[in-house]
Amino acid sequence: MPWRNPRGFTYSEKSISKNAPNESGVYAIFREGLWIYIGEADDIRGRLQEHLDGGDRCIARYSPTAFSFELCPEKERAERRTELIADLSPPCNRIFG
Repeated sequence: MPWRNPRGFTYSEKSISKNAPNESGVYAIFREGLWIYIGEADDIRGRLQEHLDGGDRCIARYSPTAFSFELCPEKERAERRTELIADLSPPCNRIFG
């Protein structure tokens, strides 16, 4: 199933603080032409900030420029993340699962 949110935001501290919600859902970190990582979290903003702080060498290696997210309840997040990983094949999910 394809990514549902057509909006993308700049992958920067300022943009994450302004645009990412402190809510439950899945998120994508990407650059033009490449989905880099798909994750899920109770707090999308907090988790994206952790990634931006350099906690994931794989993500940094691919030089992400944008992020997006889909809000969804906790009980649906893991399944949605699994669907997106299967559909989009982000390289950093192959390493981290």
